[in-house]
Amino acid sequence: QGIDMKHFLTEETLVYFYKNMNENCIIIRKLRKIAQCKDSDYKMDLSHVGLLMEFILEGTYRSDFTTADYKKTMKSRASSTFENPYDVMVVFSVLSEAHDTAKLFWARCKTPIATALIAYKLNLYLYKRQRKRLNRDEEVELILKTWAKEFEKLATGTMKQVYKDNEKDVWVEVLSMHHKSWGNLNLVDLAQTVEAMDFIAQSAVQNWLSDIWLGNIHARHKDLHMVIAALIPVLGPLTLRYTLVPDIVEEQETMATDEKKQNEGASALPLKDLAEVEEAAEAEDTEVDGQLPHTTTVIRQRKRRPLEQLKAFYTAPKVKFTQYVVFYLAFICIYIWSLLVKDQELPVIMGSYSILEVILLLYVISTIPVEVKQIKQSIPSSLRIKLYTYVSDFFNVLDMLGAVLFITSFIIRGFLTDAEVAAGVPVLKTYTAYNTVHLLKILSFLFYCFRMTQMFRIQSKMGPKIVMIGKMLIDLVFFIFLMLVFLLAFGVAAQALMKPNNKSFTGDTIFDVVFKPYLHVFGELALDDYHSEMVEGHCNGAAGCTFDTIYEDDLGRVHYYILVGTLAVYLLLVAILLVNLLIAIFSKTYEDIQQESSTIWKVQRAGMIVEYQKLSAVPQPFSIIPHTFDFLKFLLRSCIRNICMEQKDVVEEDESMIYRVSMIEAESREEYLSKLEAEGVGAESKTLSEISELKDTITMLKKMLERNLSSKSATSLPSESTVVLPRNSDIKPEQRPSSALNQLTRIKPLRVHCDSRRSPYPQSNVQRFPVPDDKVQWSVQFRGYAPVDYTAPNIKSGTSDEVDPDLSHNTKLKFNKIDKTVKDNKAWTIDRTSYHGSYHVVDGVPQNPK
Repeated sequence: QGIDMKHFLTEETLVYFYKNMNENCIIIRKLRKIAQCKDSDYKMDLSHVGLLMEFILEGTYRSDFTTADYKKTMKSRASSTFENPYDVMVVFSVLSEAHDTAKLFWARCKTPIATALIAYKLNLYLYKRQRKRLNRDEEVELILKTWAKEFEKLATGTMKQVYKDNEKDVWVEVLSMHHKSWGNLNLVDLAQTVEAMDFIAQSAVQNWLSDIWLGNIHARHKDLHMVIAALIPVLGPLTLRYTLVPDIVEEQETMATDEKKQNEGASALPLKDLAEVEEAAEAEDTEVDGQLPHTTTVIRQRKRRPLEQLKAFYTAPKVKFTQYVVFYLAFICIYIWSLLVKDQELPVIMGSYSILEVILLLYVISTIPVEVKQIKQSIPSSLRIKLYTYVSDFFNVLDMLGAVLFITSFIIRGFLTDAEVAAGVPVLKTYTAYNTVHLLKILSFLFYCFRMTQMFRIQSKMGPKIVMIGKMLIDLVFFIFLMLVFLLAFGVAAQALMKPNNKSFTGDTIFDVVFKPYLHVFGELALDDYHSEMVEGHCNGAAGCTFDTIYEDDLGRVHYYILVGTLAVYLLLVAILLVNLLIAIFSKTYEDIQQESSTIWKVQRAGMIVEYQKLSAVPQPFSIIPHTFDFLKFLLRSCIRNICMEQKDVVEEDESMIYRVSMIEAESREEYLSKLEAEGVGAESKTLSEISELKDTITMLKKMLERNLSSKSATSLPSESTVVLPRNSDIKPEQRPSSALNQLTRIKPLRVHCDSRRSPYPQSNVQRFPVPDDKVQWSVQFRGYAPVDYTAPNIKSGTSDEVDPDLSHNTKLKFNKIDKTVKDNKAWTIDRTSYHGSYHVVDGVPQNPK
């Protein structure tokens, strides 16, 4: 039967596992550094493990082990168990670099998709940490990277199976459910956090994001139609089609009408909540015309009202994106006009500012709350990591620089007098205050122009090109350092040959050394300039000295020949060799990104959709109004929270939903692994039956526990008989009592129908008919199968009016449908459908759909 990990794995046991990790583990030094100790006898607890997980996951979640409440009760929690022990052991196994053991526990964990994504991130961190080591081992790096991709494949494959086997409402529920164990994130947010690109690029995630992108607008509309609708307020949105909205209505029917609808197959589906149906069915009504009337809650689809259509239109992320782009282009056009045209006829407000400058200022100021809100709503919980995540995005840096430069120029502009403003831009000989303002505006405009490239990321063809430009810029930076060596070598040599008598080092010297050789790369040789510079450098202002004079001199002629030869070698190395090397590097980068262009675009698209889903429906600069109200509400809530000592709101999922999603993921995991086994996948994708035979990995955990028993400072572990042995004990391992240590080797992988095959029946001595693993499926013939006819005594007594009649009495129940019955003059509505779809009924008895 194996052991019950929920009772076996205590916090004390887990602490011992971490304290006795292999000394060669990559993570051991980091863990000891967090615990502030250097040797293996350091005092460590689960709070240190929590800090390690928060560090690896970059602050995207707050570990339960690091909370103040946990630290207060830490000493009294030694024998406490975990709600999801297999998830905890997956994390430990990955950090211990025990990949097969990690897959063993993953095969039984409660949240396989989320846990696989976390395991992917942990392996990826180990891979990056290994690369930073001085004694790098490329083979180990390759293994760790392979392990990371394997867990990403497990998460992606399980989600694909959920998407394939279930209806839309089901896989959307799986994707959108928040996981309390992992930062209260849903699967999409978690995948973005751990950078699981293949998971984000799969069809289930992309289809869900497409629904979010369109909101409640019908998908049949073209982009041009939506742009026109966005430009025509109120009337434009009413020309579009929208999805139907569910409307809950209550219908009073008699039993005769009810049975007629059931016979015609016109049942009132779909039902939003079974609890609502049961509540409506329990209402007793008066008897009308000899029939018993009852109220039924029905969900009908209706069209949206005009106000609902307007709300659905302006809150759709796609419409937000369209409006933000339109207003941003208008901002750029006004900015161009203000830089290129100095119109004295424009009205002046706020002192000496023109109305165009004020409009630009309002737009720039309205971007600040958007950026602040973006930092606040980012996934990491730490402010430091929030800021790091923000500045990691190149476009956020452009926003920040553009706003700072423009506001700075506006402030400096306020200190200028009217006479200075009327004078315009003077000749650029000295940097006056007005010149500073003008240059700051130009730099700010450049940043805002570069910022426009972000809008192309949502487009399937242009999005990957933006990534290519970013990668090529990185390649170009390294190439510039390489080219700079040859450029300085030729530039300095050329200036020394042309001007051997130069007595000063000025800015013109730097310009001649760097800029002219740089132009040679693009074919601008300008040999005549070399002649004039040689005359200037050799003649020292002597009258009648020309290039011919220098050429007739032996020293001048030697300098000229060396200059020409150096130029030829420079052009050969730079203009031919290095430039073609740069082209080859760019080609390689293009090919690499082109192969993954679809995945890259889908990841960028996911980020854009999530970002615009959180943005205000009011575009800039008008968004400053709702942001002001949001800020006031934030202050009010902060005051109330401080006064009432309320905690931050956390999304709490329904327990039934958590259980339902867990069962769906577990079933899909089983089917996915069975498919891998049927396809003959090798060791990289071991099936559950193969994992159960990994004795060597389980032996590792057993030896760790045995060392604990032989340790002098060991504490008792949960077992049937616990013995504390001295460090230098002469008792052999085989003489130690059989307890939880030996039970650990009997851990078996998750099988279907564990509960339904466990004997005896709950709270009884009746044994179930044994069914082996290979006979579980109904499609497998099982001769001699004779299940026990058992009903719990409290059910058999019939004391509850919610108990169905005995099936052995030829009772005909309406399976696979909503059963509406009347018992003791009371109307009942019972949902006899299965979450797994239609199930078989044999001889009036339903079969387990799994």
